[in-house]
Amino acid sequence: MARPTARTILRRAAVALIAFGCTTIMVLVSVTNAFPSVPIVRAAQVSRATIMFEAEARYVPRGVSSATDLAYDAQSSDPRNRHETLNAFWPTGTPSGARLPTVVWIHGGAWIGGRASWLNNHLQIVAKRGYTTVTVGYTLAPDARYPTPLRQVMAALGYLNTNADRLHVDPARIVLAGDSAGAQLAAQTAAMIEDPAYAAQVGVTPTLAPGTLRGVLLYCGVYDWTLRGVRGPFRSLLLRALLLYTGTSHPATVPRLATGSVLHFVPRGFPPTFITAGNADPLLSQSLAMRTALQDRGVPVDSLFFPADYRPGLPHEYEFQLQRPAARTALTRTFAFLARYTG
Repeated sequence: MARPTARTILRRAAVALIAFGCTTIMVLVSVTNAFPSVPIVRAAQVSRATIMFEAEARYVPRGVSSATDLAYDAQSSDPRNRHETLNAFWPTGTPSGARLPTVVWIHGGAWIGGRASWLNNHLQIVAKRGYTTVTVGYTLAPDARYPTPLRQVMAALGYLNTNADRLHVDPARIVLAGDSAGAQLAAQTAAMIEDPAYAAQVGVTPTLAPGTLRGVLLYCGVYDWTLRGVRGPFRSLLLRALLLYTGTSHPATVPRLATGSVLHFVPRGFPPTFITAGNADPLLSQSLAMRTALQDRGVPVDSLFFPADYRPGLPHEYEFQLQRPAARTALTRTFAFLARYTG
């Protein structure tokens, strides 16, 4: 049998890290008992994401059109805001000016990393089912502090409203979505749209009216900045990320920053929500707590969780790993949710 190449060995190692829900960042934290620099963290994210998101390429259907790298904030001249772009996808052949139900997805990366383009494959898969899908980029910490990314997401929503015909967006049928830190941003954006008083408290002006959103899709998010239930290296990662994003590792103790714990600010009228996380996700407890908070406020919730003994265990952001039956189940449930609330 031929000996595997170094490239093959590295690829298998990276896949193993993903399979067991343990990123390179977490390994570095646990081994060195120190947090690596932001460039190292971002490099580790790129390495992991390259494998995880490129693996979706074989599932991307033909017949999807796009408009990419669209600058959504013409007023911004700060070079640090180069991530203020969005990518949009819709089924090829959509008539000119036709408006489709629209999924606006905010990428994850612990507020300090990630790229909108990483979601391109996934959003093409969703778009093929008859939707316009949009992935929004935002300025990363430490170049931007809370609540700047939220203002940018609102600016992107305003841009989509203005360019609805050109991009096949239906402003009356928008669903917000996000993964990991992006799920926190999506949930907080939805809460601010539905509760202008809360938006004022955060310091963000909504660009959509209350009642506009049709739904919210939340995958593997962090919703309580006390990080209750989060332990080990992942907790160390998030504490450092919160320091860079908010200026303190414990923002829940600072009144003006505690607003980021969206779990405690869910308004009545929050849109119907689909929420999921893997059984081996270090953030699982956050999604379970968020589900409870939503239900306590009377929000219609469709949740997908797995037994503790489900094997193989489902890591953080399992939903992008479509080679897993559970990820395909999550996608099927996502389509059912979208059909129910945007049809």
